[in-house]
Amino acid sequence: MNIAVVGAGMVGLWSALALTRRGARVQVFDAGAVAGEASWAGGGILCPLWPWSYPDGVCEIALRGARLWREELERTSREREAGLIRSSMTVNDRCDQAEQWARRFELPLRLLAGDRVNLPTIDQVRTPRAGRVLGELATAAGVRIHCSTRVELTGAGARGTLRVAGRDQTEFDQILICAGAWSGKLLEEIGVSCDIHPVRGQMIALKGRATSGAIVLQDGRYLVPRSETLVLCGSTMENAGFDRSTTAAGRRELVEAAVNMDAGLATAEVVHHWAGLRPGSPDGVPEIGRVGGYDNLWVNIGHHRNGVAMAPATAQILADRMLTELTS
Repeated sequence: MNIAVVGAGMVGLWSALALTRRGARVQVFDAGAVAGEASWAGGGILCPLWPWSYPDGVCEIALRGARLWREELERTSREREAGLIRSSMTVNDRCDQAEQWARRFELPLRLLAGDRVNLPTIDQVRTPRAGRVLGELATAAGVRIHCSTRVELTGAGARGTLRVAGRDQTEFDQILICAGAWSGKLLEEIGVSCDIHPVRGQMIALKGRATSGAIVLQDGRYLVPRSETLVLCGSTMENAGFDRSTTAAGRRELVEAAVNMDAGLATAEVVHHWAGLRPGSPDGVPEIGRVGGYDNLWVNIGHHRNGVAMAPATAQILADRMLTELTS
């Protein structure tokens, strides 16, 4: 089976790997670079933020995805290259549901003073590095990746066709959309509406030493210690369309949030400021499966804030559903 995957972010790459390992021939198309959009811009936390605020299904997928990240990187001895480390995660906000949630998912949890909690078994990856490693693993598995390649969809009856450089690509039996925040725009080309919209997230990197080695969450923001001298702070949540620019107001907001979470960063220098576009979706629940009305069009979209964590598991779900339906 020949399958085209649109989108070379974490979700698209993991999906391509899952399909290839089930015997499909897969090509991936992206208008930019491998893992160059939200996958590159994110904090790389392998757990939903404030996980007890999400539906259980989201948590199950994200925690399964985190396990798959570690298994894959350990199996291929790529942990160091991808920046995989166990940081733990401390949540400073009041967490009335935290203990019940931890028991439900059988995760260790420590109660701290001041209604804070700590989850000691949370991993992170350095997203630019992890994206590069994932692209290399996909290529080694036989996936062909086409970067800087814009595509469009056309539809006739119950079939969708991928167009590349104005030419119909009829070699593909199935088409999978994993285009993140751009998925809605792509599907609109064939009259399919979906509730996926871009949500801008600005982030900063600070040159300084975090007081704690843990990821810290507070008031809707987070700190991610990357090394002994680099700390990330994110992220804003802005409905700014497809505008990926950064703002002075966003920078001030993030610096203030960083200092509120760790007073030791008051004199830290901001060394980088960037923004990415998340694929916003209702309740952060991804859409996985066949597009209604089409025999050959599928989606794995809408991961919102948790795309890096959820990607390996949603890829497996998509691959299982696709190949089960098509061979039954």
